[in-house]
Amino acid sequence: MPRILLVASFPVDQFLRQTPEGGGVWGDFHFTGDPHRGPFDAVVVYDDCPGGVECEAIGRNTLLITGEPPSLRRYRRPFTSQFEHVWTSHRSIRHPQVRYGHEGQPWHYGLYPSQVHGRQMTFSDLASLRAPQKTKLCSVICSSKTTTEDHRQRLEFVRRLQREFGEQIDVFGRGIRPLKDKSDAIYLYKYHVVMENDHSPFYMTEKLTDAFLGWSYPFYFGGREAEFCFPPGSYTAIDIYRPEVAIGIIRDAMAQGTYERQFPILGQARSKVLQELNLMAMLAEFWQNAWQPGDYRPIRLLPKRRSAALAWRHVQRSVTRPGRAA
Repeated sequence: MPRILLVASFPVDQFLRQTPEGGGVWGDFHFTGDPHRGPFDAVVVYDDCPGGVECEAIGRNTLLITGEPPSLRRYRRPFTSQFEHVWTSHRSIRHPQVRYGHEGQPWHYGLYPSQVHGRQMTFSDLASLRAPQKTKLCSVICSSKTTTEDHRQRLEFVRRLQREFGEQIDVFGRGIRPLKDKSDAIYLYKYHVVMENDHSPFYMTEKLTDAFLGWSYPFYFGGREAEFCFPPGSYTAIDIYRPEVAIGIIRDAMAQGTYERQFPILGQARSKVLQELNLMAMLAEFWQNAWQPGDYRPIRLLPKRRSAALAWRHVQRSVTRPGRAA
């Protein structure tokens, strides 16, 4: 079974828990975060490799997946050119083998013990989780961050929601009403307002997939990527830059019993999250098509912070392999 090293700027256990029994196996591939379990048939870096990567692997099978949105982070060419493949939501990134699309952000639902579930949720727990008798109407999670224009607009929209719906809507988030786990803000609610911190065309995060995992119908502000990922009717798009229209859409949908009417489609979207839009499934499909045979050899990947060394390596690469420096 091909073994793939997974490195990230956060604990890779967040991804491995999205596999059955947390064992890191999906389809024909075994994913691990342990660099000492090589040699590896491929190496995947998610967002960054803070300590660098040094291992035995097939050098033709390296992949960078960007993590943060275009408004918050840049991935410069000397860093991205280390990799044979790049998977990104950043339209500005140029690379000989680039794939544009959402990055399969790790689920936050059930990541920590919660009041509603009592423990961290495994893949099996999530797959077998049934919809509860919903006792609350609507919730929204929004931090107090004001870094980007979308951050600031989210906060303003939440204030409008509170004025319009009062006690019918519960607001959670860092700096507002902290949570141990997102499931406490989703599982008991029929509806969940989801607002991305960047609405670039290819960007989509766990903010939306977490709502589906908790059997909550999403009102979604984000890019168009969701249109290509989920069945029609599984969520309702809103534009928080048109707050009066968005609030009217939310009010009408709740009055019409959209949660109950769309429940079967909500279940279909949830199944897609578990089986197809799970990064482990996405990576298995990617390597099924992109994997190349080759010899194991020492490879070294540098973190973004090593800018001077990355720039020098990029210059060397542009001389020896002009096509790879693009």
